[in-house]
Amino acid sequence: MNLRGVCDYISQKHPVRFNREQKDVFSVYLSHLFAHCGFDPDKVAITKMRDSVENNNIIVGDPKKAEYYVTAHYDTPGRTGFLFSSAKLLGKALSWILLFVIILVLALGFVFALTHFYPNLPYWHKFGLCFGLLVLMVLFFVVIPGLTPNKNNANTSSGLFAVISMAERVAADPELKDKTCFVVFDNSEWGALGASAFAKWCKKKGIGTENKKVFCLDHLGSGDKLTLCAASKKSAESAAYKQLEKALSDSGVEFEKLTDSTFITGDNVQFKNSVMISRLNHSRLGPVYIPDVATKKDTACNIEAIENIGNIICDAIKNN
Repeated sequence: MNLRGVCDYISQKHPVRFNREQKDVFSVYLSHLFAHCGFDPDKVAITKMRDSVENNNIIVGDPKKAEYYVTAHYDTPGRTGFLFSSAKLLGKALSWILLFVIILVLALGFVFALTHFYPNLPYWHKFGLCFGLLVLMVLFFVVIPGLTPNKNNANTSSGLFAVISMAERVAADPELKDKTCFVVFDNSEWGALGASAFAKWCKKKGIGTENKKVFCLDHLGSGDKLTLCAASKKSAESAAYKQLEKALSDSGVEFEKLTDSTFITGDNVQFKNSVMISRLNHSRLGPVYIPDVATKKDTACNIEAIENIGNIICDAIKNN
């Protein structure tokens, strides 16, 4: 399979997967792509799972039988320009904190102004003005940033590209096919909702995800440092984390380890025995951030590096 051609097609024909219609069209395309890679169409399922919202997760393989879940997400984010313009200096986590402080200061300042300059204003007027300010802040910081970006190549879609790069090899190898289940999540950009729904779905089906090794692939298209990200210090001791750490070391690939999910979080937070692999940059103040994600600069994508990571993961699964 020509991965570059597939990635270019996705970037041109399905650059945004933000609303339900866009995601439904793309999930059908993606299920056909997995079948084209060699998977039995009966083993490729768009599965509705509800957790706060409806999630259409794509499962490729047998989640009960598989020893490994290799995951990515197919949804793309809305604009978060403020966060990512400040991320190079502060890191993503500190940018969120700064945004919260700005909103809090604006709200408190507005309340102070009302009580100081208009002490006799009826309370219901004050309540109405405060509610109006809240609506404006939601519009400014949530709705307007939610207008979808034009580019989602390097980082937003790169984990999906890595899964696609593995699909043909896994489908052609009976051992890999038995061991591996691909899961492509919906609503990752809304706080790993798709991954949470999948974890709960597995529990209902009697599938113990703690006994599965979960490799989450995300933000691999660009960035200075290949990074193994753990959801916590405890998950950094998990079998999944240790196995992928050894596989990268044996391959000679340089990488860093991150065991603090304060700065970078992903779908891996929903699974105890998990690891997320990403390419990250260090901000000027030290904390890591994802370069160019959800911006018009998200255009470059190192396909060769993505294919290399896919091959390393396949080898790690096959040789275990």
